[in-house]
This record gives sequence, C-alpha cells and structure tokens, in this order.
Amino acid sequence: MRTAGVVLAAGQSRRMGEDKINLALSGAPLGSYAVNAALHSHLDLVILVVRADDPLCWLVNSANDRLVITRCSDSELGMSHSLRCGWNEAVDRGMDSVLILLADQPLVQTEHINALLSAYASAPELHYVSAKDGDVVKPPLLLSCKVSSVVSKLEGDTGARSIIRNRAYVGEQISFDKEVFYDADTPDALLYLGELMDSCKELDFS
Repeated sequence: MRTAGVVLAAGQSRRMGEDKINLALSGAPLGSYAVNAALHSHLDLVILVVRADDPLCWLVNSANDRLVITRCSDSELGMSHSLRCGWNEAVDRGMDSVLILLADQPLVQTEHINALLSAYASAPELHYVSAKDGDVVKPPLLLSCKVSSVVSKLEGDTGARSIIRNRAYVGEQISFDKEVFYDADTPDALLYLGELMDSCKELDFS
C-alpha cells in the first residue's frame, strides 16, 4: 500500500495580495515548511502542485528523489483543478491513497502526517482519514483512491469535504491542536504565524 502526499501550492494568494508561498516566515519561505514536513514523513512520494509559471525560487528541496513537481495549467480556476492535477499524478504512479496538504499551513509537521498514515495503515478499508480541529474537519486529509470518481468531478474551489459529508464513505478523524491548522491567508496571519513560531523554539519547524 503506497501513499503520495500532494502539496497544493498553486493558489492565487488573492487575500494576501502577493505570492505568499515565497514570503519569508521565521527564516524560510512559507511554502517550504509543508514540503519539508512531507519529505521527512513516511510518505512514499511527495507531489508538489504549482502554477505553470512558478519559478520555484522558494523551493529548497528540489533535488530530493521523492519529490515530483507538477505544474497545473488551469490552477486559476480553483483548488479542485490543482487537486486533480496532483491526484492524477499519484494515480498514474500507482499510488493507493493520497494525503492532501496545503502549502500555507506551516505548522503541520511530520508527526501529524505520520499519524494519518498510521491510522490508514491500520484500517485500509477506510475511504479517508482526516485531521480535525474541534468538531471541524480540516486538511491534511488522506483519501483512498477508491474515491477517485468523486475527486474527478470536483469543481472550482470545492475541496474534498463532500466525501467526508457523504455517509456512504467511512473514515476516521484525528484531533490535533488548533495551532496546527493556522494558515497564512493575510499579512496579519503571516505575522502572527511568525511570532508563534519564533516563540516556540522547542518545536522543530525545519
């Protein structure tokens, strides 16, 4: 059973006003944290989905053998298009499941990814294993390739929550601390994340 991580980094950063994954956060580009966490995890492959014109100046692990870069030509049409680009790459490479990560969630660490992988390995009959913030399901999210037909029909900025809401699909949800889910959608959010990370030196965000 093989699982690929799909890191979605092809967003338009409209609320930030500039390409946020390039922005410095606690000494490193914002987008590098999710990629590093994925590469240090037990994932078999890491697929990074970027815009067609991304120069990848922010990427610090481009030489890693487990990293595949996929350029999404229609990413401006919404997250679902980026997700499908990564999903199709994973399926073409023979993966059995896909773990979806967002490049603007720098506090998702290797241990969180491995927790989802472990839960799925223990119950491969599941359709999904999701992270949970209180009662709210949030990325990262692991999906079995048994739901490929649903992913192929997603449109616009629709994520994979429709799968979790569908009672026909069986899954497990794992609670993480609320800080794990903080993202950098605005300049104020980026500033707060930097302050939080600088104040938590005991945590390894490398």
